[in-house]
Amino acid sequence: MGLDRAHVMIVAGEASGDLHGANLIRALKRRQPALRFSGIGGAEMRSAGVETCYDIDRLAAVGLFEVFARLPLYRRVFVDFVARLRREKPRALILIDFPDFNLRLARQASRCGVPVVYFIGPQVWAWRKRRVNTIRKYVDKMLVVLPFEEDFYRRAGVDAVYVGHPLVSLVKTSLGKAEARASFGLDPDRPTVGLLPGSRRREIRVMLPIMVRAACRLREKRPEMQFVLPLAPSVERSEVEAILEESGLEVTIAESRKYDAMRCADFLVAASGTITLEAGLLRIPMVIIYRGDAPTWLLFSIAHRVPLMGLVNILAGKAIVPELKQFRVTPQNIARTVLDVVDDPVRYRCMQEELGKVAEVLGCGSASDRAAETILAYLAQRA
Repeated sequence: MGLDRAHVMIVAGEASGDLHGANLIRALKRRQPALRFSGIGGAEMRSAGVETCYDIDRLAAVGLFEVFARLPLYRRVFVDFVARLRREKPRALILIDFPDFNLRLARQASRCGVPVVYFIGPQVWAWRKRRVNTIRKYVDKMLVVLPFEEDFYRRAGVDAVYVGHPLVSLVKTSLGKAEARASFGLDPDRPTVGLLPGSRRREIRVMLPIMVRAACRLREKRPEMQFVLPLAPSVERSEVEAILEESGLEVTIAESRKYDAMRCADFLVAASGTITLEAGLLRIPMVIIYRGDAPTWLLFSIAHRVPLMGLVNILAGKAIVPELKQFRVTPQNIARTVLDVVDDPVRYRCMQEELGKVAEVLGCGSASDRAAETILAYLAQRA
């Protein structure tokens, strides 16, 4: 039985997964135009042709408190999706990141006889390593995006293939620093700091006020500094503006062209997450900060097996950019860290060079195309 008009179900639970899922679907459709997709995703996956039964805006959560608050919703969505899975028996189930939900789905799909392909798998090499046993039992094909993950998973008995990181193809800007600043109405000659508080409402509420207070301290010490804030599509501008108005700090909000907006910056203050890898691919020096609710931080501290948090540092195998975690995330520490780097030209250039090496490790892109080819070859083999 061929793949023509085959039905594939796909699940992403967060904004980044929605974007990568959409690009994967487009790559699959270029090769098999008649494939039909349904599942859980957001606007990006819908634009790529996925019939979504639930929107990711209802599912995304940060920290244990938010997760516990949404457990009844997760259960309803899970039960309904498993019923659809059993009823429709798709040719395959593609899971994208979102491990707490997706690994449970993998178990159910395996019991239904539906092949499971996992794209951008859980970082079990960093924490909750026992999850690799679940992956070995219920995931048929693991498509990994970091170079060392293939060997890690294969040694654990998982059929894993390294396809490259999808961000490499996406993180592009054709503008120089001065051109980027001028395009956003910033002074091309003034030192510029970018504020990247995250893409979720809770991150904005927790991280942005701290970043703004740090920026106020920087302005006191360096009155010539200007600030830019690339706004994630999932964040309401009014929420950001309310925090900025209370501080009185002038910040340029960039609602589009995220990478051009990041290019404006000499230095970035970035909440831990995917954005730090994007900044690394642009070779922009940064400080990575993380601050969670107390239970989440306690669990993370106990279970985390890697002393580094930022992906650029993990890929480099050392702290090439500074990290501030939990109680060390204060306006004073952030401002001091920014000035320690930007006032030291040698350290600044060294950081750029090390970020360039990380970018080279991740390759030349086309991860979605390689993932699509691997998935289709695997499904054709099963057929």
